[in-house]
Amino acid sequence: MNRSLALVVGVVLAALVLGAWWFARERSQALELAQTEQATRESSAPTAADPLVAPTLAVASTVPSAPTASDPPADERATVAGNLVLAGRVVWGNGSFAGDAAVTIRSERDASFASDFRSDSLANFRVEVPDRGPYRLTAERTKRGRGSGFPAEGVPCRALASGVLAPRSDVTLVLAGEFEVRGRVLGADGVPPRSFHVRARAVGDELSLERVVSEEFMPLDGHFALALPAGGVLRIAAESACAASSEEVERPVRGVVDDVELVCGASAALRGFVVGPDGAPVARAKVRCESRPTIADRVFVTIHPREWESQPDGSFEIGCLDPGLLRLTAVSDEFTESEPLELELAAGEFRDGLVLRLRRGATLDVCVDFATPDAEREVDVELLDREKRTPRCALGEPSSKEPTRVRFHHENAPLGDFDLEVTIGDVLGYRTLEVPITLRAGGAETVELVDDVRLRTVLAGRVTLDGEPVADALLSVASFTTDFFSVAETTDADGRFECRLARAGDWSVEIEAVGLGARSMDARGTRASIGEDRSWRAHIAVPEVDRWQVEVELGGAALAGRVVGFGTGSVGGEVSLSPVGTPSVSSSDSVDLDENGAFAFESLPPGTYRLEFCSPASRADTERVVAPLEVSLARGERRTGVELALERGSKVILRLRGFPSGVDDGRAYLLARNGFRSSARITVQDDRVFAVFEPVPLGEYRAFACVDRSYGYSEWIALTEARHEVDLAARPPARVVVREPTTEGAPSICDFAVLPRGERLEVPVCSDERPDGRSYALFVPPGEWNLRVDLADGRTSLQPFTARLGETTEVVVRVE
Repeated sequence: MNRSLALVVGVVLAALVLGAWWFARERSQALELAQTEQATRESSAPTAADPLVAPTLAVASTVPSAPTASDPPADERATVAGNLVLAGRVVWGNGSFAGDAAVTIRSERDASFASDFRSDSLANFRVEVPDRGPYRLTAERTKRGRGSGFPAEGVPCRALASGVLAPRSDVTLVLAGEFEVRGRVLGADGVPPRSFHVRARAVGDELSLERVVSEEFMPLDGHFALALPAGGVLRIAAESACAASSEEVERPVRGVVDDVELVCGASAALRGFVVGPDGAPVARAKVRCESRPTIADRVFVTIHPREWESQPDGSFEIGCLDPGLLRLTAVSDEFTESEPLELELAAGEFRDGLVLRLRRGATLDVCVDFATPDAEREVDVELLDREKRTPRCALGEPSSKEPTRVRFHHENAPLGDFDLEVTIGDVLGYRTLEVPITLRAGGAETVELVDDVRLRTVLAGRVTLDGEPVADALLSVASFTTDFFSVAETTDADGRFECRLARAGDWSVEIEAVGLGARSMDARGTRASIGEDRSWRAHIAVPEVDRWQVEVELGGAALAGRVVGFGTGSVGGEVSLSPVGTPSVSSSDSVDLDENGAFAFESLPPGTYRLEFCSPASRADTERVVAPLEVSLARGERRTGVELALERGSKVILRLRGFPSGVDDGRAYLLARNGFRSSARITVQDDRVFAVFEPVPLGEYRAFACVDRSYGYSEWIALTEARHEVDLAARPPARVVVREPTTEGAPSICDFAVLPRGERLEVPVCSDERPDGRSYALFVPPGEWNLRVDLADGRTSLQPFTARLGETTEVVVRVE
């Protein structure tokens, strides 16, 4: 027993001694590496006067670098067995090591000598050469950053040194991007921070950086080198932990800019107490702090925590805050959220004596009665902020549950104006109920709701493909009315299905054939599947009967072709296929191109389809574009030889005038005569409102912009050049109300579009509302239009109307 104990103690002691030795060795090596990197950075950082720091490709430097313990002795570096040696290191623009960089050496005198290799983990390289040279050395490595403007594949950085003579052991290759910003970051005390982020955002209409690019740096001396995907006028700033963001520095970048200095400001701090409604301190309350003016501008909003916990005496202390306007709130398990406290802190300020007083929450009871019994019914109740439409509180599990009644009881509910949303899932599908509610401190509210949805009809049928049943296909049946319903069912081995519906009328059916690798798109088919997946959609009108039988025959047509214009080799990208119009059964899909640029679609229903090519980000072409192509297929037809050709395109900058300040969530459109549509999000930047389309096939277009009830539209624009700038002013639109057929038994509206008289162009509507269950309200430009209506029974109605400014035009859909 004693012998075993002694053995165990001996093993433990040996392990401790070995661990201490290993830790000391690793710490020594890390310190040596940091010192070596610092010496290399100081000796090799390029300056603006360096003739090799060109605003084109890259940088080369042959300044001696400090040797390290890992370097071989000087005589061994010079020659090896009679051969000469070239050795050195690859670094980034701020002097930090660039390990695993691709290095190439070529003799400038003897074309037969060349060698390719990579730098090691410490960025060193070493190569034997046959003679003194001179030699040309290049290095390359991809820089990866963060931000919406940074490409996923990174930015290539290169270095070049020419005329290098052997032997040489101090060659330093300094990597640089085609566009790069270099400089130094300091703290408010003049000392470089241990780590920081540098961000750059584009200024003006070029949008060569879509929004912002950034990168994290951890140097010893505060130097940074931010590689950029594009140049232009940029605003550069730095962020560091426990420091205020630096002021933005605006610089034109046309290559390498290396004189940027960014100084982070002093942070602010505050201290206070959380108390209850009676003034007693509250422990373990959650204190939340929001930096209101700057949180939207920060690239990394999680750089500091944004929630703290009060101590047993109710106190809390928050540091490392950005100066400016702050908003403080507190909440606890016992009480609801305090009144918001807003205050403004200066740089370096410490504010003390703050008090956050919690409030007594409200008591909320919710009772929902159901017309259709279902013991397995699922009900969720949630409070949504009425203004922001964001979730504030979920009521959790029901306090009681019966087949026809569900009750919820909630204490300490938040205070304010809310929308109470009830989500129901049962045998009749999924739907929601919603009611406004106001909760006051200490109050008690009871909400009683009735869900009168009953079984109205059964939709039954069979799904076949080329005459064969489609088993295990998922059917998503949806009804887009004022109350949204959706039901999901699966076909059996014989392709049959049965759906219990809560109403008759128009239903949109999406069919996903699991065995064919399908994935979902939304029930209207407006979002195509991704990859090699397949899905179909159908529109079915269900009359007021107890049971409605349908047969859904999926098509057997096929389409094959290729994308031309990229040259030989792997093309990359994908081709998407979407239906034109609203056929009774259609297919949306997208497939990847093979190495020859070929694509193929199988099992298509008959109809007219639009083919569009999407290039991968690594092959994105900002000047050329593949114009969409429309192809019509007959039942069972197998079309081959379809070609999508790459052609020169145009960049269009749409400048918007007279739109409201909250325009940032609107969209702009370019619509061609052949029905092609390109859309872009409207952007607000530096008091300018614009949208950028790039690239767009050449041709004639009309521009439209929709934001709330502000509308802009242009006459025909001929795109014939590589770049176009178009001014688009907001104009008052005309209001149109579209009413569904009123005759008994008439089919309901499945979809509709507004087109200029005599053209195929589908104009975007500015608003699409349903004031009641049988009409639509929308806003269009004044003029002569056609209303194309797709009815639930498969028919299409084309109805002319005239929209006049300041008037409401009523269009009643006629069914002949």
